[in-house]
Amino acid sequence: MTLTPDRRVRRSWLVLAVVVVLAAGYFYATAERRQPVEIVNAEELDEVLLVVVGTCGGEPTVSELDQGDAEVRIVVESTTQLLAGAGGDCQDGVEVHLDAPFGDRVLIDGSNGQAVEVQQF
Repeated sequence: MTLTPDRRVRRSWLVLAVVVVLAAGYFYATAERRQPVEIVNAEELDEVLLVVVGTCGGEPTVSELDQGDAEVRIVVESTTQLLAGAGGDCQDGVEVHLDAPFGDRVLIDGSNGQAVEVQQF
């Protein structure tokens, strides 16, 4: 079967369109986004909690902090790559200043609703 010049042009555009769509999908999937991340551990130092997340240089920040009598709920957001995970030796810390000493309250990770054990020093 011989392709006419008109069909060759259409086929070239089709191939180009497929390549563009695949490239856009790849860049979208690997793009960095700020999103809530899980708290790995936490340490108490008076009225400061040092919260550790596994984001590997993702510039984490506290996006939500609720301080109650029984619990402290923290949401940490960070830039992460969707296709790349952070290893256990690649972590970032965030200092969270509390209104009062942490005491006997429970720390709740706002990303998953789970309690996090707080080490006291």
